[in-house]
Amino acid sequence: MSTIHSATAWEVRTTGAADNGGGFNAERAGAGTDYSQQDAPQLSLADLCCDGEPWVTSETGGFTAAMVGNVAYITGSGAVDGFYEIVSFVSGNEVHLNHPPGMFVNAQMKVGGAQSDLGRVLAAARADASYGNVIHVRQGTYVLTTGLETGNDGHYLHPIVVRGYGSTRGDAVVPCVVIDGNDGDYNVVAITRTFWRFEYIEVWGRDPSAGAPTYAKHGFGIGNTSAGAELWRCRVRNVGKQGIWTAGPNTLIAGCEVSGWGQVQSGTGIRLLSSASGSLVVACNVHDSNQDRANDGYYTACDCPAGFDYCLACNCTGKGFVIDGDGVGGRQHFRHCVACGGGEDGFYLGEGTGAEDHSLVLQNCLAVGNAGHGVSAHAAYKGRVILLGAGFQGNTSGEIEGTMTVEERVARVSLSADPFVDAAAGDFRLKAAATQCLGTGVPGAFLSGGQLTSWSGHPDLGAVHQPVRPVSNPFAAAGV
Repeated sequence: MSTIHSATAWEVRTTGAADNGGGFNAERAGAGTDYSQQDAPQLSLADLCCDGEPWVTSETGGFTAAMVGNVAYITGSGAVDGFYEIVSFVSGNEVHLNHPPGMFVNAQMKVGGAQSDLGRVLAAARADASYGNVIHVRQGTYVLTTGLETGNDGHYLHPIVVRGYGSTRGDAVVPCVVIDGNDGDYNVVAITRTFWRFEYIEVWGRDPSAGAPTYAKHGFGIGNTSAGAELWRCRVRNVGKQGIWTAGPNTLIAGCEVSGWGQVQSGTGIRLLSSASGSLVVACNVHDSNQDRANDGYYTACDCPAGFDYCLACNCTGKGFVIDGDGVGGRQHFRHCVACGGGEDGFYLGEGTGAEDHSLVLQNCLAVGNAGHGVSAHAAYKGRVILLGAGFQGNTSGEIEGTMTVEERVARVSLSADPFVDAAAGDFRLKAAATQCLGTGVPGAFLSGGQLTSWSGHPDLGAVHQPVRPVSNPFAAAGV
């Protein structure tokens, strides 16, 4: 398969075809009309000829100068099947390509038209220091027979982007493309190369309405050689084990939702393995796991601290947040996170090499209504918890397990009542009456000239702050 230019924009639709060109390079000198954003190819030929050079001819013809920059798909006996860009127009019967497609007569060629095979496009996409391919995926349901896998490395300046959209490119603010794993024993989406980003994509282990006894094993799986992977506003539903797992360093998982994981085996909504150092999980909502077995919300065993900011773990049958691993992997920082309604502990410290490096920091976090403790630790390790603003309410076994070392840099808040508007319905806004949580977070003051400031604007506890603010949100219209 030939190398496609890094500036190529791809188009994938359920109404396209697997042998369409599906791409356009607007940066090509003399680029014409983008024919990828239509279902049918602009030109379909069955008498394409090539003598091993990067130009092709057709007696039927029909080439135009407007086709420059478009991607064509070529297949046939003697051809190297794959994608090729038209880089220059010679005549109605001849064009030059970016790469020799083989030696053949009477091969098939389709110019333009949207692709329907997302896996084929993932294998071809590429990036460099100047550009990164963007794969635009139109709203629809894409049913798999095998898991999707990334093909080439992105670039740290220009990741390869897979972006869902509704009817117009760039219109998505929530997941609008469904990838149905169709019960396969695989990662529905496997990110195995560096610097890929998925946006507005929903992954199913299977159609939630189908009710089958088997499910695709994992939603998104990110390998240990896949540095810099990113998920933005993606959703995972009803998978056999893990919703999202990563072994890749510097992974960013932001604004994502996971529900219905652990359908076949006990799993985790979002799981960071030991090699996922430097990863960050922000504004994620992990809720309502399969109810038949213990399924944790979040898990980290990173070799160096990961960050969890503004994350929700609600109605997990296991623990809300699990910190495991040896060495510095045991020290993690949670900011504005909520563990609510879990079947076990809200925040849990697993096994580690020793108490001196096995601790967690809770900053402006809430543990409410969990069946175990608000915070607990493995029986063989005392563990240490540092409180920089934390509230507890209704945890069956108590606020903090008794063998842990507790450092209250800021005194904990023992809440007198459930602070949420309607946690059972997934509404984690704070009630107006939850005054113990409102404006009681850290930082409330800074050191300036050796004195504490008296500035206002203390944050609330929890992941969702009170909406009443003196300044309007300029991003509200964009759904941020």
